[in-house]
Amino acid sequence: MVAAHEDHQLGQAEASARLQAATRNIDEATDHASNPKRSLSPAENDRAVKRRGTLQKLWAPTQRDISVYIAHWLISSGLAYNTVASEGFKLLVQRLTGNLGATILVASTFRDLLTGVWFKYCNKTGGFFQRELKAAYGTFLNLHHDGWTTGNGKVGVLGTTASFIDKTWNHCEIALLLTVGNPSHAATDMQRVICSRIRDLYDVDISAMTQFTVLDTTASARKTSKLFEDSIVTNCTMHVLNLSLQYAIGMRENKETVDVYDPATNSCFSVKTLLYGWRRL
Repeated sequence: MVAAHEDHQLGQAEASARLQAATRNIDEATDHASNPKRSLSPAENDRAVKRRGTLQKLWAPTQRDISVYIAHWLISSGLAYNTVASEGFKLLVQRLTGNLGATILVASTFRDLLTGVWFKYCNKTGGFFQRELKAAYGTFLNLHHDGWTTGNGKVGVLGTTASFIDKTWNHCEIALLLTVGNPSHAATDMQRVICSRIRDLYDVDISAMTQFTVLDTTASARKTSKLFEDSIVTNCTMHVLNLSLQYAIGMRENKETVDVYDPATNSCFSVKTLLYGWRRL
């Protein structure tokens, strides 16, 4: 019911409360996992402890910790929730933890934790950008952007990546956006989506940080880059990274139909070939 009224004030308050709870659970579980002096859960009785091995006596996660660890594994491995939604996986967790009452997090809890992880990522990324901007005393990053269509040319997609050398002289490559369903390919609309979405997600003004805009050779992409007035427009094949990201998440089948000449019959025939993560330029 709350999800059906997510735009209402009460729905937004409920979503905010769930996000805060998920973020708090993630922080507590992470601190627990990194603590070398892990203590047993106070809910465990002495009889259950005596039946455990040495490792289990040192590591006794709470049910909340187990949910966070499972969610972290799914997210970091790019796995779907259905991977753990089975009796066999629950039995595995129960045997590993020695807790026969351990359960698997439900789908709604996983979604809340996923939102919490994303929220923490956006905050950390935005803070990282702000620190680098302060250290650089000016524009410092390369903004790679590319727009394309999928679904037989009916669905517009926009990919944006930032790359730069940070203040410790390490090379950083951060995927910022992959927006689907853009109704317009006009340069002004594309530039507006890039700036507004990055501002909403990371709370930074990306145009004030962009030293170079990196794009392919299409006229529409060049028009978009020119709207970042303080940046230098650069042509580069780095847009392949955004396309590879698209293929990696399964948005588009990475195949192409090509004509092949057969010298035996002196004729051509069509075959499908794999593009291995990028389209031919």
